[in-house]
Amino acid sequence: MGDNEEVYGSIEYAGESGDRNLPQELEGVQHKLRRLGDITGLLNERWSIDDRDIGVIRRLSDFLGGPSGSNYDTQPGGIRGTEHYGAVIKRGSTTECIRAKCLLALIMELKNVDELEVNEYTGDLAQEDHGLEILKRQIVPYLVEDLAIYAGWAGYKLPSRIEHEQNHKKKREAVMNYTADWILAQLAEDDYMKHFVDAMEIQNIKNQAMQSVSDRGQVVMTSEKVIAG
Repeated sequence: MGDNEEVYGSIEYAGESGDRNLPQELEGVQHKLRRLGDITGLLNERWSIDDRDIGVIRRLSDFLGGPSGSNYDTQPGGIRGTEHYGAVIKRGSTTECIRAKCLLALIMELKNVDELEVNEYTGDLAQEDHGLEILKRQIVPYLVEDLAIYAGWAGYKLPSRIEHEQNHKKKREAVMNYTADWILAQLAEDDYMKHFVDAMEIQNIKNQAMQSVSDRGQVVMTSEKVIAG
């Protein structure tokens, strides 16, 4: 694993509360964009996600952000007939289903990402990329359902309360939280992928232990200052 593993190992997925511990690469005030391109190396180490996996997802997101994007926002089922969606599924159907599992892991990681591009961010304020927003809120359930077939996983279905949520922000967050939890559960049981999850959990334990030691050290230092004062 790379030098940044301890930092990246702090990601946690838990329920639909929306609370997540982000890696340092994705931390920052809310107006800063969090880019998938910033952590591609770490994603490769963690899940064997490569540039071609990211490429097909990015092109689909770009397509959704274009003139046709609004059509699939209101009628998302039609996305299955598009070239860009088909490219993702074709990618997932290769290499004995391994790529489908990697793509699903990538979809899981999109929860904490605001844009897919690697371009430098300029400006003081920013909104989440429109195409990625539609992807998360409307298209991810179709991707997961179709890629899960090639991964050999079953049982993914959004609860009706999420499907019928009218608030766009709440629906996007609910879709991604539910989906991330479901995918992580499958990864943990998958013979090919579970060692990645085990490594992540071990690193999380180490990170928590290191944080605990650091916190105790800060308490001691504060106490010494108070006494000295």
